[in-house]
Amino acid sequence: SDIGPNPYRVDDHAREEFASLPEHEKRRLGYEDMLARKLQDLVRQCDRTVARNKEKLRREVAQAMKQRTAGSGKGNREDLVVTVNEEMLEKCASNVAKATLIEEEMATLVEKMEELEEDEKKLLKSLEEEKSNGDGKDGSKEKKTEEKDGEEVAEPPKKKKKKSKDKSKDSAEESAETPAAKTVDPRLLEVQKTKLTTLLQLQSLSLQLPPLRDNTDNLLRQLQYLRSDTSTDKVVCDVSGNFMSSRDADERIAAHYAGKQYVGWKLVRDKLKELQKKGMGLGGGGG
Repeated sequence: SDIGPNPYRVDDHAREEFASLPEHEKRRLGYEDMLARKLQDLVRQCDRTVARNKEKLRREVAQAMKQRTAGSGKGNREDLVVTVNEEMLEKCASNVAKATLIEEEMATLVEKMEELEEDEKKLLKSLEEEKSNGDGKDGSKEKKTEEKDGEEVAEPPKKKKKKSKDKSKDSAEESAETPAAKTVDPRLLEVQKTKLTTLLQLQSLSLQLPPLRDNTDNLLRQLQYLRSDTSTDKVVCDVSGNFMSSRDADERIAAHYAGKQYVGWKLVRDKLKELQKKGMGLGGGGG
């Protein structure tokens, strides 16, 4: 679709000056009308290519179908899907079964996670209650200790030294008890460990699903079309006139729509529509 070099001189400054002109002045000069007529010629040529390729494809399909059904006495009404790749079909079915099992296993793990969340909440509530009960007992012990200390204030100085020894002993016992108080309950640790294991299993299963689904989609795409020389899987792009395969992978289809041919012809057609809305190329663009 190479239309050759531009026969006109390109001047960016002149283009900027033209773009800054008011609309009525642009119409008087007639450059947009010239562009619209040129684009019309290009689009007509491309449309002829599209129609020619569609007709070519139709003849190829008709000829191949005629050869395939020769001698059957059924003509073109015979079902063409008579040859199926059993290996591909079996692989596709296996992928679907694997994906279904993975989804079921994931659903079971999600339910397990919800149950673990509930267990963790109940356990935390129970631990809070135990802690509050323990704090109440410790408070009563502290009261008794304070009363005892009050009695010991009236004792002779010699006994005061003993009291200081007792205090240091109590502080040592408290410091020894502190780490034990901060230790996480083993029941809570077990629940959290199970939660982590379940999450890792879920992550592993979720990573297995996308490749399986992509592979299944590609296999189904190929199974849904007749693998023969009938060209029944071919289509013609209405924008560029190029042939495309309906069985192409998503990457190849995306590459077609991002290619120079498609993008170029899409720009041409869009620009022509834009100019025609302004009345250009219809004999109304002159001064």
